[in-house]
Amino acid sequence: MRGNNDISTLEFEALQMIYSEGGDSDVDKLSKKMGIEPNRAKMLCFSIAQKDYIDYMIGGEIQITPKGTLEILRGGNREKESSKQ
Repeated sequence: MRGNNDISTLEFEALQMIYSEGGDSDVDKLSKKMGIEPNRAKMLCFSIAQKDYIDYMIGGEIQITPKGTLEILRGGNREKESSKQ
């Protein structure tokens, strides 16, 4: 069962891309990198920010949080954890 702070596959993919940019990015860059519309990227970032994985600032700037970094580092175990449930 997923809780409110669980991250979806698409959110995790976006988080990985932000992390690969050194932890700082912006919505336009993320939208282009993911091949999605800018408005979709904004909504995706808003959702990730509500879960405290990123800070989403006015102007579309994005910065990964310590919780987001931890999720990336745990990411290799996501498949194993989900198969146990």
